[in-house]
Amino acid sequence: MNWENIFPKVESRMYLEISDLDLIIDPPSAAYMRSTRAGERVPITKGSFSIENNKEVHVAFTYDSGDPDECAITCKEQAKFIHTSKDANEVYDSCVKSCKDNTNSKYGKDQFKLPIWFRIYRDESDQIRVDSILYKDPNPVLGRFAYTFPHYFAGDLVKCSAHVWDFGAN
Repeated sequence: MNWENIFPKVESRMYLEISDLDLIIDPPSAAYMRSTRAGERVPITKGSFSIENNKEVHVAFTYDSGDPDECAITCKEQAKFIHTSKDANEVYDSCVKSCKDNTNSKYGKDQFKLPIWFRIYRDESDQIRVDSILYKDPNPVLGRFAYTFPHYFAGDLVKCSAHVWDFGAN
């Protein structure tokens, strides 16, 4: 990866991969992420990046999850394969309602808007890595679980992505 030679400078659009997340860093300050997991748990999301103290790249997003437990995807699969006298749409609708009720029970709500922030840095062995800094619901419901962003990074390696994707980023 050529970035290793000039890190933390970002001179042109970079397609990066961090575990199951694709990240584009697009100068002067735009960033985009999406999940590469089946079901696209994280859709294309726009954010920003900055270079801090000429040592790290900080990337920030606002993640808006309308389906945190992937009810639509899970129930679509379930409706396909379940053998019942009920119509597949009825099975799907019932599954989604049950799943969303479970989400509400677990978190006390079923919609989340989270600030996501990670830092990309060079470690002692000269590897480029990423750490999650902010990744949890800043306003959890008292007595319930706090929703967390589906990708957590703790020193994960940053690699070039094999997925070059275009969605109108300039």
